[in-house]
Amino acid sequence: FFFGSTVYPTMTIIQDPKTHKPRDMGAIRHAYQSRDPEATKIAHETSPLLHGNQEGHAGLGSTFVKSIVFGGLDGILTTFAIVSAAVGASDKIDTASVLIFGFANLFADGFAMGFGEYTSSRAEMDFAKAERERERWELESHPEGEKKEMVDLYVSKGVSREDATLVMETLMKYPEVYL
Repeated sequence: FFFGSTVYPTMTIIQDPKTHKPRDMGAIRHAYQSRDPEATKIAHETSPLLHGNQEGHAGLGSTFVKSIVFGGLDGILTTFAIVSAAVGASDKIDTASVLIFGFANLFADGFAMGFGEYTSSRAEMDFAKAERERERWELESHPEGEKKEMVDLYVSKGVSREDATLVMETLMKYPEVYL
């Protein structure tokens, strides 16, 4: 994300696009949480390598939080439903059978959720890649039309036409950043 970044389990370093100096997102987050403007200033101006190992911006797990929560809730609820249905269907079912139903459902749900997450993420990435290629083609084929489209979009969000035009003229000088 942001221009160029390196993510470590306990620290995220983001390269400042102007100065090319690294920014310590852990110190920036701490300054925000403590609402300390001076700490924010220092965190933005100081290299993180002087401070050692610090808290990360989001951490590696943040990428998977939604999937973990969704998968966990789905697994708990469907396993409970299967076991409850099996026990409710017959009062003669033994404990071993209930456990087998429960674990079989748990493993099947785990596989289904993992495969579903993989295929949906892959489809989303393929769609984003196709959209990026379409935008690249539009930019190469009709740059003025693409600029007008983006200026109009920013104007519709409340940016003045002059500022939107300036932003787009600047960004269009750097096609890879624009895209």
